[in-house]
Amino acid sequence: MAKRSERLQPVQKVAENREQDAAKAMGKASIHVEELEIRLTELIAFREEYARNFLSAGAAGMGVSRMREYQTFISRIDQAIAYQQTMIEQGKRAYAERQRVWRHLHSRVLAMDKLATRYRQQERAYAEQREQKETDERAQRVSRIEL
Repeated sequence: MAKRSERLQPVQKVAENREQDAAKAMGKASIHVEELEIRLTELIAFREEYARNFLSAGAAGMGVSRMREYQTFISRIDQAIAYQQTMIEQGKRAYAERQRVWRHLHSRVLAMDKLATRYRQQERAYAEQREQKETDERAQRVSRIEL
């Protein structure tokens, strides 16, 4: 009959695989948020540059239609910035959820490791007791034979 610690190994392996998958998903979510934040930084820099160009062109003189085009485009950039900020918040929530799942799975793996360790300790103690009992029985047989 298989020992309890050995029977637990497949369950531990499944739990460890799930934990690793969750860790990978958490890592991907983190990278996604970083990429979104980089894109936001780029959008903000582009908006600032475009606004500076607008001011320069305005100081040099520009027509009403050209001024509306600049303002419309700046408005679209502002919308893109707002959208990107929304995407970042969603990405952060997704990351937090993946982190929560990973923590849960990680705690299960730790609990299983602790249980497997306890089983192995019990099995060792039982084996030592059995060995001691057999040694004692041999010693008693030998002492009976000598008498």
